Formats: sequence, C-alpha cells, structure tokens
Amino acid sequence: MRVASLPQSLVVGVAIAWAAPASAQNGTDAARRDLIADAAAASEAGDHARAIELAARAAALRATPSLRYFLAREHLAVGHPVEALALAGECASGARADREVHNREALVARCEAVAAEAERGVARLTVQVPTPAPEGLRVTVAGSVLAPPLYAVDVPVVPGPTEVTASAPGRAPFHATITLAAGARETLAVTLAEPPPPTPPTPGAIVTASLPTPPPQQQPPPRTPGGAGPWVLVGVGALGLVVGGVFGAVSIDAHDSRDAACPSASRCDGGAAERLDARYRDASLGANVAFVVGGVSLAAGLTWWLVARTRSRSPLASLSPAGVVLRW
Repeated sequence: MRVASLPQSLVVGVAIAWAAPASAQNGTDAARRDLIADAAAASEAGDHARAIELAARAAALRATPSLRYFLAREHLAVGHPVEALALAGECASGARADREVHNREALVARCEAVAAEAERGVARLTVQVPTPAPEGLRVTVAGSVLAPPLYAVDVPVVPGPTEVTASAPGRAPFHATITLAAGARETLAVTLAEPPPPTPPTPGAIVTASLPTPPPQQQPPPRTPGGAGPWVLVGVGALGLVVGGVFGAVSIDAHDSRDAACPSASRCDGGAAERLDARYRDASLGANVAFVVGGVSLAAGLTWWLVARTRSRSPLASLSPAGVVLRW
C-alpha cells in the first residue's frame, strides 16, 4: 500500500516525540521519546516491522492520538489493513475528545484518511449466531475469539480464506471457511445442532440387562459339636493324668529310698529318712490331686461332647428294619 514520503514520516515521528506536556517530562517520558525517535528512524530506513515494535513499546508507556496515527501508517506499510483500520479509528476518536492535542483538526483528518485507505483493503464479515445464544458459546474468526457484543455486527477481516468456528456445551461444533475479496461484505450463519434425543424402545420389546453373576457362597466349615470346649477339658484331663503319673513315679522312688535308708532300727539314717519320707508324702499328694483333676476333666469333656453331638445330629442309636443302627 502507498505510504507517506520519508520526510513526512520523519515529521510525524518528531511531532509524536514532543507530544507530552512539558510538565510531564520524567524518566518514563524520556524513554518513550527515545523509542519514538528510534521508530521514526526505522520507518525512514524502510524497516516498518521494527518501527511498529518500537512504537508499540512507546504506546505501552503512554498512547496518544498522534502515536496511534504513526502505528496505523506503519501497519498499512506492511499490509495489515485490519490493524491499521482499528488504530486509525482510535486516533480520530481520541483526537476529537482531547482538545489539548496540537493541530487537532489536521490530525483528525489524517487519521480519517488512513482509515479510509485501510477500509479499501479489508473485507467485512457478519457472524449470525442462534437466538438466544447457547450458554457457553465461543466463536472464533481467523483464530481470534469474537466478543459477544460483535455478534451480528460486520467486523473487518483480511481478504482471503477466513476460518470461523463455534462451539457450545451439549452442541455439535461448527466449522466453516469463507473466502472474501477486498471490499466484500458477507454474512455467515452459525448453526449448532443439538444432539439427537435417545431412541425410545419399541412397544412390546423386552429390554434385558445382563446382571453380574454373584460369586458362589462359601459354605462355613462344619462345626464341631460343642465347639472347642469339650476338647479343652479332654486336653486338661489328659495332662492331669500325665502329671499324676509323673508324681506317682517320684512317690514310689522316694518310698523305696526311704526304706533303703533305714533297713533296721540299728542301721538307720534318721535325717535322710525324714527328708525322703516328706518327699514321698508330697509326691503322693500331688499324684492323687493330678489324677483326680485329670479324671474329672476327661470325663466332663467327653460327656460335654457326647451331649452336644446328640443335640446337633440324629440320635446315636435308631431302629431300622435291619435292627439297631449306631452312628458315630
């Protein structure tokens, strides 16, 4: 696209550099002036991409209508008509609103001229969305999200293929590519189909569902009649009999040793005989107690087991045609 001659670009850069009021001169303004001067020099050298980068950094510190005018012309120079159109519009509206801008009427005229030139290089696309718009609707035009206030509004796009997408929760996504020429105006309707409803079952059809097979139930182990109680008593009884046997053997040994210590009245070791006799009596008592406890426990355990078995099973003895049947 045609841009201003180099001397005019330099004049614009100098005007922007001195646009800040004298009372606002500080370190930030000094850095901003340097960026603008470097941007103007890059523009004169034909490096418009570098000029845009430097001017954008200056605008981030403080944007003025004249700086936006400079950026709009540089974007036109590199073939960015959409960006140039937006910056030229901001330049014109900002200059109209700020009565302290130097040469305000001339600057507004220049911004409008750049806007008109940029308008000839763009296409216009209107995106129509369903009414009411689905909740969570997201529309993109050429990769950029289209703000909801711009639905059904013609927006400038770069001539050529333009990709439009739309999505919403619970809706089928929309995707379309439309090719526009410079100066063209088109409208694209976005359709977001709802998912089909579930198919109702056929009347009379039997709906079956496969249920998981339950695991086989484990049979509890057979219970011993009476539990462990009878066998505890039987064990205690058997232990008592063993202990009684041990004490009985000790008692017999002590008895024989006592008699050997006193074979006759004249040949008797009285002290040893007394110790052995005491040992004999103690062992005899222990054997008697152990035998009694063991016998009682053994008898009680067997009785308990027999009674529990009789209650939990059929009788031990029953009559049959063949005679008396015993069960154990």
